Amino acid sequence: MSLTKSIKIWKRSSLMGSYPISVFILLTDGFGKSLIPKPKNWGGYKLTPKLFEFWQGQKSRLHDRLRYSPHEINGQLVWKVERLAP
Repeated sequence: MSLTKSIKIWKRSSLMGSYPISVFILLTDGFGKSLIPKPKNWGGYKLTPKLFEFWQGQKSRLHDRLRYSPHEINGQLVWKVERLAP
């Protein structure tokens, strides 16, 4: 069973009918790799996650829990995956 939103995208131009994606593409294309400007009154917080934990419920009640945490190996940041349950 597949969802109607789970379709293959063959070319970028086919995304232009989708509002959120087309707006994002239009906004980001003009800036290349530079920062996108924002109004001076916009504030915010920078979140730096130390780990991610995902939980997936199962009908059998043997729920699947995975924890991803960053570790440095040979100078590269890689994600260590640990199964917490079952």
